Amino acid sequence: MLKILYQSFVALLAVLALPFAVHAQANFRPGYIVALKGDTLRGSVDYGSGNRSAYECRFRADNAAAIEKLLPNQLQGYGFPHDRFYQSRRVPAQNPAADTTSERLFLEVLVQGPASLYYLSDINSGNHYYFRSGNSPVQPLVQLSENVTINGSKYTRKNPLFRIALAEAFQACPAVHSKVSELPFASSSLIRIFQQYNACVGGSQIVSAVANAKQRSYFLLEAVAGAQASSLRFDGEIPMKNTPISGGIRPVVGLALQQYLPVWANRFGVRIELLYQTQQYSNEFFAPSAYAYAAYQEVRIKFDQLRVPVLFRYMPLNGRFQPFIEAGVSVAFALNSSNEYRYRAQPTSTYSPWRPILESPRGSEESVLAGLGASALLPNKRHLTAEFRAERTNGFSEAVAITTIINRAYLLLSYDLIKSR
Repeated sequence: MLKILYQSFVALLAVLALPFAVHAQANFRPGYIVALKGDTLRGSVDYGSGNRSAYECRFRADNAAAIEKLLPNQLQGYGFPHDRFYQSRRVPAQNPAADTTSERLFLEVLVQGPASLYYLSDINSGNHYYFRSGNSPVQPLVQLSENVTINGSKYTRKNPLFRIALAEAFQACPAVHSKVSELPFASSSLIRIFQQYNACVGGSQIVSAVANAKQRSYFLLEAVAGAQASSLRFDGEIPMKNTPISGGIRPVVGLALQQYLPVWANRFGVRIELLYQTQQYSNEFFAPSAYAYAAYQEVRIKFDQLRVPVLFRYMPLNGRFQPFIEAGVSVAFALNSSNEYRYRAQPTSTYSPWRPILESPRGSEESVLAGLGASALLPNKRHLTAEFRAERTNGFSEAVAITTIINRAYLLLSYDLIKSR
């Protein structure tokens, strides 16, 4: 059963990703380019991500026009209304083996003003921040990790070189300058202090819509539906110990509230769900040591639960198609439950009456869980998400001599009930 769910997840994920793989090179949206002479031309621009956005701009004047690939030395910049915009700037070369010490790239503008903040996401070397004060050249903002040995023990410490650069640049505003020494190397913190400095020195500034979003968390409410398969195992002083009892495939429905955190471009999120699910377990097995005579035992267990998983989710990529991994804990509360067994001794065919396996089963269940999946942003600004999740619980026994372990696998689909920002 678990294998069937996982194979279904792989097939579903492939179907979900196929349109994005096919159109990965042609994600055109309404946008504009700024020519070297300052003229603005409107049309459609490829909404790429990572390296591609930095090294080229793909533009077409209309849907019937040919696609032009424009390099940073051919434009002042490009952008998308009420969204991201990029400027062509010269920065230190990304490739240490390059023949030149600098190169011209399209940098995403987070804050533009007397002091400007830029961002570059590189698939190989991670996230980079740059700044420019007045008409000075663009400089990198860097925090290094260094390995040090203190009293024979090895440690990794941060060397916040970016604070030195900003302390020099922000001398015109003592109120902001004093905050630099404690400034975290985080997107939201950098955006905020650049806004504060520009407001302090009295210059006009532009803050991109993406930068505003990176400074705040936001929520999405989702409907959740899918299926789960589970396997129950008893251990301890009980005849059916170590006998796996399959629960089959059962439906799961519920709601989820996901909060995207203003950390590293909203790539982290906290998710809480309220799920309704049922489990039914049944098995018949031979138990030669249960009684003085050999016997067959039949088990049937059923319970309905409200489950509340709390998950921490990480999304390594930005864009319309976002893979993710997640982990967390869960607690479930039984709404209805029954656990029974009966037996028949050989060679008879008559069963005994049904009896409780556990007289007082626990009313709650705790678990740990982990999962992986992907989310696709649809044209209607809502996410469709598919995920495979594995869970291990402590079951329903609170008897000292008897333990229960339940392993579950989920295949879940989620859909936004409100539009994504």
